[in-house]
Amino acid sequence: MSKHCAQSSKNEKVDSTNENDLELFDMLCVALHFAGLKRSALKQILQAYSDELDSFDDEAPYGQEEIIAIIHALQAKYPEAFHNSNKK
Repeated sequence: MSKHCAQSSKNEKVDSTNENDLELFDMLCVALHFAGLKRSALKQILQAYSDELDSFDDEAPYGQEEIIAIIHALQAKYPEAFHNSNKK
């Protein structure tokens, strides 16, 4: 394989990874929207979500249930950021 082809293949993988990252980011934004997030609070809550991930145990499973749990925790911690926060 030529150096150009190897570089091209590497760039395609990076582009694909970036595209996947953007798709996941978009899906998180959609999930937050359906959780009632106010558009004006998007930046704040995305940072808070990132902070939650930073404190997440790397050895623990991370899937749909954990994502939902983080969103519920954010709703409880930042009720002013959500239209329909559950007040219990």
